[in-house]
Amino acid sequence: MGMSEQESDNFLSNGRILRVASIGPNGEPHIAPIAYLYENGKFYVQTGPQSRKARNIKANSKVAFSVDVGERFSEFKAVVGRGTARILTNSKFDVEIGKRILLKYFGDLNSPAAKQLANLEHVLIEITPTTKISWDYSKSS
Repeated sequence: MGMSEQESDNFLSNGRILRVASIGPNGEPHIAPIAYLYENGKFYVQTGPQSRKARNIKANSKVAFSVDVGERFSEFKAVVGRGTARILTNSKFDVEIGKRILLKYFGDLNSPAAKQLANLEHVLIEITPTTKISWDYSKSS
């Protein structure tokens, strides 16, 4: 069973891991799990400027993504799709989104891990879904 648009947005807003697939220079897919923020129908992730994801997206903006949960078949929920990605260069926006990502995962910007991550060099990637499908097998049980 699929999710409604509102259920899908809630699921994505509260999800923990975004799996992003990008296309490498040799045409091979590269997939990576990453922390993210989902707002206004878009995903935001931070990564190192020389990471495989960043390099791939600079060369080819096409991506695929998945957010999924569940241990048993009757618990499986997911939203998967394709989209376009771009590296944002507005540093003020980048800092604000970065803080919100850290708050989502750490709950506090003063934790040692949050401080360490905040001080790493990074780029902000915005992913705009062009297609997405969802399922929620917990509706069937």
